[in-house]
Amino acid sequence: MGKDGDGLISSVRELHDNAMVLAQQALWSRDHGELTVAADYTRRAYALESEAAGRIAKEPRSEPTRSILYRSAASLAYQANEFTVAQRLVFEGLSGYPPPTIEQELRDLYDQLNFARHAQVHGITLGQDGVQLALAGDAVATGQVIYNVFRKRSEAIVNIFDRTMRRMMGQPYQKGGTTPDTVRPFQPVITTPMPGSFAVVLQLLPRLNQQLPLGVTGRRIINDAMTNIDLLQRDQTAELQGRFTDERYYRNFVSQAKLLAPDEDGVNLVGLTTVDRIVEFTRKTNDPLC
Repeated sequence: MGKDGDGLISSVRELHDNAMVLAQQALWSRDHGELTVAADYTRRAYALESEAAGRIAKEPRSEPTRSILYRSAASLAYQANEFTVAQRLVFEGLSGYPPPTIEQELRDLYDQLNFARHAQVHGITLGQDGVQLALAGDAVATGQVIYNVFRKRSEAIVNIFDRTMRRMMGQPYQKGGTTPDTVRPFQPVITTPMPGSFAVVLQLLPRLNQQLPLGVTGRRIINDAMTNIDLLQRDQTAELQGRFTDERYYRNFVSQAKLLAPDEDGVNLVGLTTVDRIVEFTRKTNDPLC
């Protein structure tokens, strides 16, 4: 390859390396609650990554580099909630000559983008103590879902919230048996399913005449559980385990997460949406989750 080709490779690599630095900064900011800063880093990252991809010719010998860069750029745009941009980048990646594995990853990302559009809350008011649970896959149709598929995951997320509540209240781990209401001051309530696919809103409402523990709210319980699911999704095992002072609570969370996760029963994505964030759980239950 001549000097011009060497220069092109150098410029593409530099753009990609700078994009990855920004992506890491975005991840750090997101993990530390600096969401506005994280969004800015992510937007800058996908702009650089898409520029790098755009500099590579659409020809067979450019693969798999070209499609990998477009997949990366689309993923970053998706993380920045720029869904239209992300879809365009997916199409660009597919329009070349991607190898089968990258092509499938691009198509999977497109499915996630479609789901993310639905997961955004429209026409419904979510309270601070509410979370939308949505399922996507072959077992799901508009407003319909196979009962056992929904039941398993609704019970799993309720159990995760329940154990999160007890852990936040400082209760010792209890494997089973009945628990008095004094240590279960919240009760889960499911509202009417939402149209569009299968999604319901789950709220953690205080029991009547129940004294709430200081600092423990439905919103904090839901946010804590979603953070743990997000860490599991991103394979941040060490950070996840460090959030549990009692190993038994950690093991229980992982076991319930495996029930919540997609598997071979027709669900390929489980989405959780609050007024503050969206967590998409796509890791399969037969993956080595932890």
